Amino acid sequence: MGLLDNLGENRERRRDRRQERAEAKEQREAGIDKIVVSTLCTTPWAYEPVTIVWGRLKGDPRAALRSLMEAAYEERCDAVLGVGFVADGGGAELSASTEYRAYGTGVRWAAGAPAPLPVDDPG
Repeated sequence: MGLLDNLGENRERRRDRRQERAEAKEQREAGIDKIVVSTLCTTPWAYEPVTIVWGRLKGDPRAALRSLMEAAYEERCDAVLGVGFVADGGGAELSASTEYRAYGTGVRWAAGAPAPLPVDDPG
């Protein structure tokens, strides 16, 4: 086995690792997108509370909500109920430097309970 063979194998392994990381990232993003978030404190579907979930401080509310969904995914939650926001702008008024943080109760759907339909599902 020559030096060129080793270089070719190394390139192939790096390419395989990159592909595996890309697939894992896609799978994670798909899982995050399935997290249900609601400002309601309860739901008609049976669930088990997991933990209070906090997102990271972000520059806008949408990014704060996405961060909350990512944190819920890491905690293996199916949904976050009672979602709220806190804003920190360093003063009494909101400003361009205001940062937002979302929080809520992370839950898992109870075993055997039907999961809710996605919000954008017309049926």
